[in-house]
Amino acid sequence: MKPCVFLDENITKSFEAKLRNAGFNTYRPRKGAKDEEVFQSCLAKGCILITKDKDFLRVDYPKLKGFVLIEGKDKHIERCFDSIVKHIEVGVKVEIKVNSNCKVSWKPI
Repeated sequence: MKPCVFLDENITKSFEAKLRNAGFNTYRPRKGAKDEEVFQSCLAKGCILITKDKDFLRVDYPKLKGFVLIEGKDKHIERCFDSIVKHIEVGVKVEIKVNSNCKVSWKPI
């Protein structure tokens, strides 16, 4: 069974649909939620947080099930879904960069 993911508001609905099709349960914050509310909601649900917001680099990661910071244009992120999704795991904290050629680089945080 795939872990649940909590998507920050900067993650597109079409990326969310791809996650659901891949078997992930997805959740989103209420519109306009502050970062602290997003973090607390993610903790309460026991999910992996996925965002494009570097402000979350200040988050207390040990409390989260996982964390994925994605950098790149939305169209590249969606096109490179298969390369990104393999890094979404419980216990993994990773920064992923995606370019226009679907070259995906990642590093642990």
